[in-house]
Parts: sequence; C-alpha cells; structure tokens
Amino acid sequence: MNADGTGRRQVTSNSFSDNAVSWSPDGRRLAYRSIRDANFDIYVIGVDGTNERRLTTDEAIDLLPDWSPDGTRITFTRNRGGVSAIYTMSSTDGSDVRQLTDDSLGAGLSVYSPDGSRIAFADNLCQICSDNDVWVMNADGSGLRQVTNTPDLELPHSWSHDGTRVAAEFARGHPAPWARVTSPW
Repeated sequence: MNADGTGRRQVTSNSFSDNAVSWSPDGRRLAYRSIRDANFDIYVIGVDGTNERRLTTDEAIDLLPDWSPDGTRITFTRNRGGVSAIYTMSSTDGSDVRQLTDDSLGAGLSVYSPDGSRIAFADNLCQICSDNDVWVMNADGSGLRQVTNTPDLELPHSWSHDGTRVAAEFARGHPAPWARVTSPW
C-alpha cells in the first residue's frame, strides 16, 4: 500500500500465515516466512504477486529474512530443535546456504548494515526471555563482537544510513519495550 494507506493490494493468497516481510533493495520483491507444509520456510515473491518461490526446504524452522543491500543474499534465522543460528543464502534460489553463527549462541533477528559488510543480530530468539543482547559480525560470520550486555531483552532493528549506529529495541521489565540507539564504534 501507499504510505498514506491508500492503494492497498494483497500480494499472497493462501490460508497460511505469511509474515515477517522484508523489502528487496530494488523494491521489486518481498521476502517473508510462511508456515506451509506444517513448517516455517522463507519465500520470495514479486510485489505484484507473481513469481513466488520457496527458498528454504530444510526441516528446521526458518524465520526473519533480511536482504543484503545489493539484493544477492538473504540473512535468516534457522531454528533446529530449539537451537537457533544465523544463516545466509542466495536470494534468487535459496542455494549457497552458509551458517554464520555457532549454534550455542542461540541467534535470532538479524539485519544487514547499509554497505552489506556487517550483520547485527540478537543472541537469542526467545521472545519471553529477559536477556537477549545485540551482537555485530562481518557478513561472512567473522569478527563476532558483543555490542550490548544488559539483563534486558534487546533486538536490533536497523542501521543508521552511514553504518555507524544500530537502532535496537530494549525491553526493561519485559514486555514493555522502548527504543534506543546504540553506537558500538
């Protein structure tokens, strides 16, 4: 829909939950998760509702897609048996899947920096936990660095245009969130 709420148009049409939507950098495609075939997987579709493609087919639960700035990769969270990690894959067909974080970190929501060189993410996908911290790593999974260390639930949401700051949601006394901008550099 338009920013003023007019021109609303349905893009997907099925009886399943399609959500966690992320725009491609060129504005022509959407990545999202859907619970078809009794499993959460990542799909892409044209904004006109055409060319829908399922990118993940693993038995694990795949969540929270985010496009790289050049549109060639998608980062997402894969949860297998209650253990989560950050992965990336090709945005065209879901090939070249790469695990970026160790399973022991329990990684969740992830977002690319504006230049695509780094990814900010939460270290736990648990929505009822009171202690998730924000981490930053290079786009290849190297250079892992913890940015926040509080007893609060913290989720990264976006980077500043110049890539020097991360906007994160902090929930003190969860579930009452408030937003704050952090600068790890």
